[in-house]
Amino acid sequence: MTEQKVLRGSPRFPQELCDLVIDHLHDEPAALKACSLVCRAWFPSTDLYLFSTLVFPPCPDLWNPRKRLQTGDSETL
Repeated sequence: MTEQKVLRGSPRFPQELCDLVIDHLHDEPAALKACSLVCRAWFPSTDLYLFSTLVFPPCPDLWNPRKRLQTGDSETL
């Protein structure tokens, strides 16, 4: 009789299958957030969709060089 190895922990799916599931959920932020907490291996795939867009608040003075020069604030230059 041969000895069989006992796998500890849960069985692993191939990462490609996990990526397919996550790709299918690309437009559902709540589901992606839940998937990101499943395991460490899923986080990079969900991270791609959750943080793919950066939104900066409007700052009109930032893009107005003339106004920046008039204030004389060297930190903003």
